[in-house]
Amino acid sequence: ESTNFKYKIRVQIPLNKTKKNIKLFINDIERDYFSDASSDDDKSPEVGVSYFSPDYYGIKSKYSIGTSGFNAYLRARYSKVFKSGKWKIEPTQQFKYSLEDDWQEETNLYFDRTLEEASLFRTTLHRRTRAHVDGMDYSLGFSYFLIPSKKSGLSFSQSFWGNTKYRTLDKPN
Repeated sequence: ESTNFKYKIRVQIPLNKTKKNIKLFINDIERDYFSDASSDDDKSPEVGVSYFSPDYYGIKSKYSIGTSGFNAYLRARYSKVFKSGKWKIEPTQQFKYSLEDDWQEETNLYFDRTLEEASLFRTTLHRRTRAHVDGMDYSLGFSYFLIPSKKSGLSFSQSFWGNTKYRTLDKPN
């Protein structure tokens, strides 16, 4: 198969003057390195505002309103960090409703371990369901992050994806 090399840019701008936990964000600006023109696979970047609510029993909450192209959406994300020896374990749950795609929900379970002062190994377990899509998406990912300086970073990742394709059968009349 052909090899695809893509870059992805994400920007978050904290609004410090508001004295609130609010950030403007621009996510998922991405293009294929070898393509001069935009393809159908290139999606519109997400632009919006996020609010980080105070922790409640150690659970972090983030609420966002944004748009991807002309598709407006609302999103809520919840997470909590646990320590087990040298591992940091972080389960997350996210809910999203958009005008175009309807709803989706996903769960991620991150297992992080610092290997050296400036490097991290992460294993990710992922599960997602979406409106109008049969079955459940799932994945397993392994990532290595290296930060050699304050202004640069490097990551290597390998992921395995799948879908159960499960659907319920309609009852006969």
